[in-house]
Amino acid sequence: MTQNQHLLPSDFGLNSFQELIYQLPKKAGDHLDYLDAFRDALLTDLAPIRPHEAVMAENLVMVEWDISQIVMQKRHIARSAIFDEITNQYVKVAKKAFDAEKRLERLENKRRFGDNYASRSSFEKPEPFDPHEAKLQAGRVIAQLKSGKADQIAQAQEQIKVDLLSPETVLAAVDETGSKYRDLDDALADLEKRRRLLVVDYNNLQNARAIDVTAAE
Repeated sequence: MTQNQHLLPSDFGLNSFQELIYQLPKKAGDHLDYLDAFRDALLTDLAPIRPHEAVMAENLVMVEWDISQIVMQKRHIARSAIFDEITNQYVKVAKKAFDAEKRLERLENKRRFGDNYASRSSFEKPEPFDPHEAKLQAGRVIAQLKSGKADQIAQAQEQIKVDLLSPETVLAAVDETGSKYRDLDDALADLEKRRRLLVVDYNNLQNARAIDVTAAE
């Protein structure tokens, strides 16, 4: 993947980029995040019988596991970028409101005090913008997105639409961090190539076993 190539949901093992914004509610199968459960489920599908099949099946399990972990790392990077962008947009909205309020204050003071205010204000240090409250507000919304609870996720998504000036641009952060995926994508390509070769060899082993059984009959 080149740095300028647009990413797809499938690059993260997802159906939609919307799934990157929030933590999906827990459902059946989530226990497969653990190696033992992942291994047991895959070995059940592979159904090795002969010793050589068992060895190759174990190799396939580890390759599949490594692939799943890289995909999870990519999701983590993308989600971090999205949550950073949400925080940045909350800070931008707050800064814009702060600047507008101070501008109105200056205009009102100038109207009331005239040249005296203009002379005095030239020596005063302007009040700095403090992003703390905006970051706290963003943190509360992000916590809801991470909650895994459908009602909180829905509430946070609606809140983002109300609060942010450009909520539709949040997902652009995924493409902007594309260069961070390069090393992971290289490792993923190598693993997927290895998986394809292992699958071919494993299928050949099972086909050979079927031929042996037929011959024995």
